This record gives sequence, C-alpha cells and structure tokens, in this order.
Amino acid sequence: MIVITPGQMQQFNKDVRTRFAVRLTEQLRPDYPELFQILPQGLAQRMVAGKIDYAEERYEINYQNALTTYLHYCCAIGPAFDLQPEIQAVLDDLSLYPDDIPDRLPELVSDAAWADAAQKARRRDWFASDPARLPDQVAARTCWAMAALAARQSKAQTPPDEMALNAFIGQSMQMARRHQIIDAAGMTAFAVCQSLLGKDFYLMHAKSWLAPIFSDPAILPKLRGATLAGCVELEWGIEL
Repeated sequence: MIVITPGQMQQFNKDVRTRFAVRLTEQLRPDYPELFQILPQGLAQRMVAGKIDYAEERYEINYQNALTTYLHYCCAIGPAFDLQPEIQAVLDDLSLYPDDIPDRLPELVSDAAWADAAQKARRRDWFASDPARLPDQVAARTCWAMAALAARQSKAQTPPDEMALNAFIGQSMQMARRHQIIDAAGMTAFAVCQSLLGKDFYLMHAKSWLAPIFSDPAILPKLRGATLAGCVELEWGIEL
C-alpha cells in the first residue's frame, strides 16, 4: 500500500496549481496582449497565479474551468470587477454553488453593473496591497507605461529579460526609498524616469519640474511620490 504523507500531498497540490497557472497564462497572453505580451513570462504568470489564489480564497472557486472563466473576467472587465456591489452579491450568494457562478454571471448581473465595473477598472488592481508583491507591481506598471509610450511614438517594444528587469526594479525601488518615495505609483514614476532620463535623473534635472520635486521644501517628502507620478503622466501622456 502506498502511503502519501501530508507533505507530499501539499507539494503535489502546489505542483498542480503551478502547472495550471502556467497553462492559463499561456492561454491568456494572446487573448489580452495589452496586458501580458509586454511582460516577462514569469511576471505574467505570478499575476495570474495571484488572482487564482484570490478567487479560491475569497469565493471558494476551485474548479479549473470556473477559475479560467473568472480570470477572463479579470482581463476583459477589470482585475477588481468582483468588487462591484451587484457582481459581488452574486459571487457571495450562498444559494448558488461557487464553481457554477462564474459561468452564470452574465445572466445574473445587469448590463449597468458590468459597465460600472469596467468604468472603475485599473490595471494596478492585479496586485494586492501585500508589500511582498510591490516589486512585481512596480515592474508590471513600468512595463505597461513604457509600452504605452513606445506605442505613442510608433516604436516596437518587446518584453524585457526578467532577470534584467528584476535587477533594474530592485535598484530603482531602493533609490526611490532614499528619496522617501515608498508608494507604488511614485516608485513606478521613478523607474520610468530612470529609463527615459538616466539612472541619476534626479541630479541632472533634465525636466523643469524635477528640481522642485526633489529639492523644494514646500513639497513634503510624503507627497513626493504622488507629485512625481503626476508629472510623469502629464509629461509623457501615459498612465501609471
């Protein structure tokens, strides 16, 4: 008789979940190129895996076909589509079997609710407020911003090498923290500026708005990140 230990079963379940996240990411990438094709494979996979974990823990959705449908809503409507009150009420309906709900949402949710969820959609909602996921959030938002800028300039943009991206984002976040920029938007703006203006852009002041952000005492350090993000969005016409 073969005896499977709890540790072996846990590892087996982990392997199954990982393979499912890999397979689902490969399916979603060509369907939603604006989200995934500019990201390294590993980063895209972690985004998808995070939403799989969320759907399982928050709504007890466990079947792979139901999770696949849920992820398509995240991509097509918005990663936080479930927070729209009418949609969430259906997802929380105890009279329905959780794994049946994703396929039934179109018949149970009004068009107005879907439109409301889409209007409030933000790509940053792919990432929870977990500090451990901050590097991935900054990396993804930087990739999306640089891709948007490249598209505006009719330039081709390919996914960066993941190791190089992680190294760049790591040093950029560390440098941003030295300037008391600790929010995701501010760190993303810092990384974008380094990409476009150079690693020490805050010393060179290539743009007139940089000097006040980093040296004007009227701008409190806690506001530096938001101010930098706002200026970057206005300067290059991109969304962070």
